[in-house]
Amino acid sequence: MMLCLDSLLPPLASTCCILLSFLLVTASAKNMNGVSGQYKIANGLSSSSSSAQQQYSTDYTAEYFEVYSAVIKTRYSEVFWASMPPVPLPHHVVERFRNKTMAVVGYEVDQVHRDDTPVPITHAYNHHYCSWLVNSKRAKLVKKAASEEIIRAGLTHGSDEHWATQLLMDDDDRTGGGGDPMVQFFSEGNGGEMRLSYHGYPKGYAQLIASPDTFHLQPMQIDTWNRAEPTAKFQPGPLPRRSRIPPTAGYSGLLECPCSDRIVKQWNISYHLLQQQEQQDNSNNDNHCDDPVQSQAECWASAEQVTKGSVFRHFSSTGNNSSMAMNKPVGCSLVQHANGTVDVFWNHNKTSTAAESSDIREASSWMLQSRTRLENDDNLHSAVASTVIEADKVAYAAGAINITVAIQNSNADDAVIIMLVGPPDKWFGVGFGSHSMCRHAQSDQCPDGGPYAIIVEGDTVQERQLGNHGPGTVLPHDDDRTWKVHRNDIVGGNRTVVVTRPRRGAVFSFDDVDEKSLPIIMARGCNMTFAQHCGHGPGDLQFLRPETTNEICRSGIEGTIQNRKFRQEGRCPSFPRGDLKQHRNPTCEIETYQGGLYCCNHGQSLLDHNQSIPWPDQYLEYQLKFRFYFEEYMPVAAPADADGQIEQSQELSTTATEEEEGSDHGPSHQNLVRLIWATEGNAGEYDIAQCSNNTPPSQCIHVITSRFSVRDLLHDCGTHKDASFCTGIGSTNATLTAGINLIFASAHCHANSCLSMELYHANTGQLLCRVEPIYGQSDDGHGAYGDERGYLALPPCLWGSPSEGLPEPFFLPLDAELLSIKRNNNTLPHTGEMSLWQMRGIVIPK
Repeated sequence: MMLCLDSLLPPLASTCCILLSFLLVTASAKNMNGVSGQYKIANGLSSSSSSAQQQYSTDYTAEYFEVYSAVIKTRYSEVFWASMPPVPLPHHVVERFRNKTMAVVGYEVDQVHRDDTPVPITHAYNHHYCSWLVNSKRAKLVKKAASEEIIRAGLTHGSDEHWATQLLMDDDDRTGGGGDPMVQFFSEGNGGEMRLSYHGYPKGYAQLIASPDTFHLQPMQIDTWNRAEPTAKFQPGPLPRRSRIPPTAGYSGLLECPCSDRIVKQWNISYHLLQQQEQQDNSNNDNHCDDPVQSQAECWASAEQVTKGSVFRHFSSTGNNSSMAMNKPVGCSLVQHANGTVDVFWNHNKTSTAAESSDIREASSWMLQSRTRLENDDNLHSAVASTVIEADKVAYAAGAINITVAIQNSNADDAVIIMLVGPPDKWFGVGFGSHSMCRHAQSDQCPDGGPYAIIVEGDTVQERQLGNHGPGTVLPHDDDRTWKVHRNDIVGGNRTVVVTRPRRGAVFSFDDVDEKSLPIIMARGCNMTFAQHCGHGPGDLQFLRPETTNEICRSGIEGTIQNRKFRQEGRCPSFPRGDLKQHRNPTCEIETYQGGLYCCNHGQSLLDHNQSIPWPDQYLEYQLKFRFYFEEYMPVAAPADADGQIEQSQELSTTATEEEEGSDHGPSHQNLVRLIWATEGNAGEYDIAQCSNNTPPSQCIHVITSRFSVRDLLHDCGTHKDASFCTGIGSTNATLTAGINLIFASAHCHANSCLSMELYHANTGQLLCRVEPIYGQSDDGHGAYGDERGYLALPPCLWGSPSEGLPEPFFLPLDAELLSIKRNNNTLPHTGEMSLWQMRGIVIPK
């Protein structure tokens, strides 16, 4: 599962993919980046410690293979942010691990020219990367809508989509456990720090993957190279007007993704309804909204935003028929009627008046009249003929056609009444449960076909299961009682069709509309024959209880930045989960958003409209290079009870306890699950306010914090199916899981302001990990590898064995509270800063 999809843009067009992959034996292996000992960790035991037998070595010694991405080609100020073509692993690696499991014990990353010389970070800034090793015979990556769980976890950086793992086996891993992962995700220390931040694991720990054969990559790169300076020495280039980073800062303000005037921001107030059952006692006509509508004009406009109606009728406490409005709650409210009419009320008085007028009650007569017509139908089932069914929910939508749907909370054959109004001389129809002709799009595929639909072709009305941009098939009706056309005639220049059907059907169920909103797609044809449409569009059926008062409340601001929906709700959680909301950080709201991921788009220049790209013909061409260090995984059979059943789920049994580690019966490696937390909350980024002019530089420190639990890091799904997000079946269940052993903790923050990140066991006050960046010192562009001034490396914390020079794994109970503290220098203001804990550990079963 991709948890880092930050771009909604299409993949990079196909380019030539150069692959120079090879193996080296252990004896001759050495680090790809830097020199021996240049990688650092944050918490190794001192060689003088009584428990340390040696100092931990960050020099890789395992076998390895290398993969190169397709070529990235940019000009100054341009962003590259897209999924790249998959790269096959070396043939001999694939063959060696056919039907075997690879244990990835570390990896390195660099960006290189075609001759393999490094590209300075002052030329191309890696904002982040997401990468995968995949067993393409058993799984694939597909683009899916991000679930609320993933969005709340802050793992999509504001995106509405993500890359997910789809297994290709017939059983689709229905049990959620069993077997080693088919996909592994690599995204630690994944930014400007990538080259000299250590990505290795202690002995006996690894990311396991069964029979990998393919490498996938999605990088985000920003071209900051002033072509007048050929060396790695930083030379400032032009910046957009809204960038507040001066040329003397020593780094490019482009890496903070300032919002240039090319970026279009649009926003408006959004609204929601409080239905009667959600309201408290209303004897005094009180308004129950946390943020009520403020004026009559806003009331009329907001009503048409929260629901659709065939006709909107307005009633004000200061106008004609004022008694109708004065009997409603103070503020703005509405009542939807079964015929699609919506009555909107504006009341700023607290004095209650007489009961509702008969004019309002009469508006509900369409349903009763329709039921009368149904009762007079000689062919109507007798159970229906003797009963007038009142609707529990009603919704209306208008677009290519008009549609009204009324639903009764019963299992009757005619519990759903659908009225369609369309052109008299063309076919028309509506599809339910989708905004498009594909119900569940997965990347460029549509495995489940199109939605359930009702299609009208003149006198013929059919239920269909649509295909993906195709007519699909007509659904059979073995029993006329479950589907009946009660009306199909032309009145007032339009064809009106009324049908009934049960709530539950073989293809589609209206039970799902309990969530109050149902996506639909409407279309009308070019003639009477069902074929290519000549008008279509999506819509939503907002279901309300008829004849029920609903208060209209403000929800907040919603909008888009460069046509990407800005997720404002829940973006900045309340204290103590986070403190950005409390501090009114500009990243929390679209109105104040100044820079960051929403303003960096693939292929776009970060300069203003009136700024031409300097050196327009000078492209920077390079590739990202990954080296993966691996060992062979030696499995062990799980113990069975007397009945031959596995004693505990394999998902948890693979996370062996410390006593099993290294024993003759334990596996050679324990699989590390991914544990991630964003100190900045669901926003995934934040702004740093500049300190006041009279503040001493040593005191210009900006601090954010977040409190969370170990359980918040875990996701109850199988790692076999998705090791990028899942931490194991039962991993959040306190009856199955004791907690975690923390093995690896990497921080992610940006140059040039990051000072430190600290992780505490909040219940005990014990410091678990403190990461301080190691900043480059070279000014002349000819310094050591990765030593460009201002750019950083982030040494991680590791836990393993004192015999390696590491502290013992730190056990954290499932409900242990953790505290993250992040500090930045704020001599200058910054946008798009990040504060992520990218960790790995072992789930410990009870």
